[in-house]
Amino acid sequence: MADDLYEDKGPLVLRSIYPCAAVATLAVAARFTSRKLMRVPWALDDYAVFVCLVLTWGVIVSLHFCVYYGGGTHLETISQPDQVRFLKSIYALNEIYISTTPAIKVAALLMYRRVFTTPQFWKVTNGLMALVVAWWLAETIAAIFLCIPVDRWWNRTPDAKCMSLRDFDLAFAIINITFDFVILLLPVNMVWRLQINNIQKAALTFVFLLGGL
Repeated sequence: MADDLYEDKGPLVLRSIYPCAAVATLAVAARFTSRKLMRVPWALDDYAVFVCLVLTWGVIVSLHFCVYYGGGTHLETISQPDQVRFLKSIYALNEIYISTTPAIKVAALLMYRRVFTTPQFWKVTNGLMALVVAWWLAETIAAIFLCIPVDRWWNRTPDAKCMSLRDFDLAFAIINITFDFVILLLPVNMVWRLQINNIQKAALTFVFLLGGL
């Protein structure tokens, strides 16, 4: 048990995100390189993708701070000052992550708008973007006031009134997955209306669904 007390899974956490960060960065770099080679100006979804990449790296930097101040170890082994710094890092990580996932959804919807230009489809994507932005605002406000007063999140006192982070993250995840599912299926109907053969339709559908990974 004494050995388990000093177990540190922080490096494992960091190693697990490096491949994802590398793939995301290379994909965005390839996207912008291809646009430059083809001399195509950036579209709105390109700017949104760039913002998503910056936010993603913000999440990674925040996670590094979490691990540096004791993330992945047992609470009993973290000094009191580092516990405060760790909780501040978690607070920052939560705020940045809450902005990252809606930004990715908006980027996807902007790309859909560029590909499918029918008025009806634009109405649907505009409505979904409005819902995503409203969700982002609601989650951001809730995340800021996880505790009242706000600093009670890292300076815990008996009078602190704090929301359960587990319940907050669960609610966020449910809504997040629901949006993902709707946005993932959104272009399928448009693809199967195209004047192409079924094999081509299936291939295009697979490409769009692959984006959900």
